Amino acid sequence: MGNFQIFVEANAAIAEVRVVYQGGTIGSVSASQNTPTVQVTFPNGGETISGASTTLTWTANDADGDPLTFDVQYSRDGGGTWTTLAVDWPATSLPIATNLLGSSSDGVLWVMVTDGFNAVQDDSDAPFTVANSRPEVAISAGLGGVFADTQLVFLDGLALDPEDGRIASTSLVWTSNRDGVLGSGEHLEVVANTLSNGDHLVTLTATDGSALTGSASEWVFINPTSDLEAALTVAKTQLATSTDLTYTLTVTNNGPNGTSRVTASSTLPSGVTFLSAVPNQGWCAELGGQVSCEFGTLLNGSSTSVTIVVDAPTPGTLTSTVVVTGDAPDSDESSNTATAQVNVAPPAVIPSASVWGLIVLTGLLAAAFLWLTRRPAAGDGV
Repeated sequence: MGNFQIFVEANAAIAEVRVVYQGGTIGSVSASQNTPTVQVTFPNGGETISGASTTLTWTANDADGDPLTFDVQYSRDGGGTWTTLAVDWPATSLPIATNLLGSSSDGVLWVMVTDGFNAVQDDSDAPFTVANSRPEVAISAGLGGVFADTQLVFLDGLALDPEDGRIASTSLVWTSNRDGVLGSGEHLEVVANTLSNGDHLVTLTATDGSALTGSASEWVFINPTSDLEAALTVAKTQLATSTDLTYTLTVTNNGPNGTSRVTASSTLPSGVTFLSAVPNQGWCAELGGQVSCEFGTLLNGSSTSVTIVVDAPTPGTLTSTVVVTGDAPDSDESSNTATAQVNVAPPAVIPSASVWGLIVLTGLLAAAFLWLTRRPAAGDGV
């Protein structure tokens, strides 16, 4: 087999790339005769960028109508060092989170455009300012559960700052809305019985070198006692066969504390066809006539609901039952179960046209009979 060869031919007006195989040209691409243009429009000098996000913009044009792509870079130090924000970007605007830029009083935006052969670039006409960003805080596993007695509550978190990088442990403070300051650091262990009983909104607050703060929070439940209550209602208690039946399951936490991992299990009536189960929070799934739902956390006084739709194909009395549970001890388990009944009747029988004819004829004959029996005999006086 012969080898592939690539030839590049160029003159002042045009460049061409040809692919040659065994002495014959099997493909070629010619460069555009016109160079595209690009101009940065925002930020182009003097602006101050702040807030959670911004959109970088520029204009571009190509006289040949070629598709254009863009490389975008940003410098915090007036062009000394650069950070790439996008490569081969297809649009003339780039939405971006402000904290990805990092603060600067000498910011420069650089955009390069290419049509595949020719490339040109443009910078901001003057420096611009990017406001200092707050730290981003994340709380990891260990929270959101129920703890009692000598169990350890593991508080784990991390904070990153666009300007300062990873926030030092000494600048991370854990607090509880019930008990105040719990300690500091990325990792903290707290014995459950050293905390007040009930719901705790635990917050990790990070402070950066410019005294800006960021935070993240999660609920923790210490020796909680709650009272979950289930309710199961239907829009109509009398239905015709082959009619959609809609149940509404409502779960309420009567307190005095919140509880996590709230679940509900609903047993559908025998013979119905499951259609859907849509919760306000969490998720639901059906298997073998059992609808199981997980709602997550229910705080004191809060409630959530699920709409369950089934089809009732046959007549009869349909009974559905639901049971709800949570992680916290329940002070009144008698309210954790609810039942609903619906009577499904056969569809009304509508007489056919021939039956209506018989009914009308029977009525006419009866009327004629009555008239004949009550008619005076011939020759009778009046």
